[in-house]
Amino acid sequence: MVDNASWMLAACLPYRAAFYRAGGWIKHWRSFSGFFSREELEKASHLANQELIQLRNHADIHMVNIFDQRYPALLRKIYDPPGVLFFKGPFPEAEPVAIVGTRNPSALSIAALDLLVPELPWMGVVSGFARGIDIAAHRAAMRSSRENSAVLGAGILHAGPTSSLAQFRSSPERICLISEFPPSFRAQAGYFPRRNRIIAGMARVVLIFQAPAKSGALITARYALEEGREVMCFDHPLLTDRENAGARQLIADGATAFGVRGLEKRIFRQPERRWTPDEAQFRFWEKKQAGLKWLKDDLFIEEDEKKR
Repeated sequence: MVDNASWMLAACLPYRAAFYRAGGWIKHWRSFSGFFSREELEKASHLANQELIQLRNHADIHMVNIFDQRYPALLRKIYDPPGVLFFKGPFPEAEPVAIVGTRNPSALSIAALDLLVPELPWMGVVSGFARGIDIAAHRAAMRSSRENSAVLGAGILHAGPTSSLAQFRSSPERICLISEFPPSFRAQAGYFPRRNRIIAGMARVVLIFQAPAKSGALITARYALEEGREVMCFDHPLLTDRENAGARQLIADGATAFGVRGLEKRIFRQPERRWTPDEAQFRFWEKKQAGLKWLKDDLFIEEDEKKR
């Protein structure tokens, strides 16, 4: 049986595409040293010793390796599965659905997500803990008592952003923080695309809620498509091309578009003493979307923050 020290060494090694092309950890666990230089192995060994101390000092942080039965089965099947995952909180047991999107969503997209998540057939949700759609997905998962997994682009001791951590500070047991990076590793730009492949890899279906042309959610979608997973994109006429161009391009390329039942009723809730359109006018306006631009004002949409 391979001990934690050996797996910690593996976690501290740099990402090496050639290693995964040759079969990765499942095939080369006992002979991986041939893919890394002596300097890289020595540096990784030094870091591993430090990280093992952190692991002993933080009993709430655990690790699971690729041969462990708890390791997500779908993730194990991707091209480049991480050899080890570190986690804090209740590790997911059910297959999740992945939900990702822009860091600057419209209130319309947040309303749609809040309506959809309680109706999903999956027992768990996985996302990236970022501002915007990610953290909204985690909140919705918590409210609907689903397994709630947040994949990080840093070690668990440097989980962030702070705004996301603050929302779960009072009930940390409601979310599982997951990372392939050892606990003390700080975020780096290159870590986030690697984080995205894990989000896509853990799920059979990826839901994209609002993605502009250069959204990081498109990286997750690309990983999902490369692994043969299903990508589904939320769209609505009230979203402009600038707000949802990335998702619309995915739809044009063959991704499944979806709407959310009941969303129109929610966004048409008017403040008191405001005129409310009747059913006939509602149907007419549905055909004349240009006349609905005023509805994009947050005054007419029940944002999550305004409800609470």
